[in-house]
Amino acid sequence: MPEELTNRKFLVPFRKTPWNEATPPNWTIPEGMMSRHRCNEQRPRIDDVGFSKATLEDIMTWFKPLAWIATCALAATSAHAAATHGISVHVLDQVRGQPADAVGVTLEEQSSTGDHWTTIARKTTDDHGRVASLLPDDKPLHKGAYRVTFATGDWFTAHAQSTFFPSVTVTFRIENSDQAYHIPLLLSPYGYSTYRGN
Repeated sequence: MPEELTNRKFLVPFRKTPWNEATPPNWTIPEGMMSRHRCNEQRPRIDDVGFSKATLEDIMTWFKPLAWIATCALAATSAHAAATHGISVHVLDQVRGQPADAVGVTLEEQSSTGDHWTTIARKTTDDHGRVASLLPDDKPLHKGAYRVTFATGDWFTAHAQSTFFPSVTVTFRIENSDQAYHIPLLLSPYGYSTYRGN
């Protein structure tokens, strides 16, 4: 930071009359600084506000809590954006009426020529029968054909059940890469159903 800014004094407002000590601040703020969380208190009069000199470093220190809050909000927004642009699945066991956990799921993308498929990811469903995001973080969603293969035979074998379907493959087409694509699978040993969810 340039030295002329570091040593420069800035005028900052403060309240001449002390704040009500019965309502302390929620985080550390320099004494006398006004804060929005005291909005329910009596507003100061114009003649009750004064100005004091502070360095730029002092001001930046005071606003560190706000920077931390902004960082958390940005992270949450990014997480939400990632969750709403991609491919997710949810497997439900219709016999037990419960989520099917530990089901192997493979995502593939068809080539532009349509003559072969490329494996993008292999994951397993969680305790809730879900894979929240099949796409890797560095793999954007493209317009085209995709398919999801569920390893249902392995799952039924692990639960000591026989099944007519050693695997279930759902092929679908992406028309808008800005949308979210959710594929639920309702599973039983001798039948299944699927649809586009949200």
